Amino acid sequence: MNRVLVCEKFWARFKGLMFESDNNTVLIFPRCNSIHTFFMRKPIDVYMVSMKKEILYFYPSVKRNKIILPKKEVFFTIEGPVGFDIDYIIDNYI
Repeated sequence: MNRVLVCEKFWARFKGLMFESDNNTVLIFPRCNSIHTFFMRKPIDVYMVSMKKEILYFYPSVKRNKIILPKKEVFFTIEGPVGFDIDYIIDNYI
């Protein structure tokens, strides 16, 4: 089971998964339509989801030092370990 955190405050949004060695955390960023993976230690899966809980974009196994530019209609960006259960996250946390 993954630990899930909703990142709404500045520091949580700023820090994200940077420098994390724990590969068991899923982060939900409301009102976020772009990310970077600078200072990441492991690849992550990234989902970009609309307000209607529709998955608009999926970026599997994103390596460090990448940028995902802003996307239209994205309200939530969800990032976590490769292979995490996105359906469970959407159903229970969004």
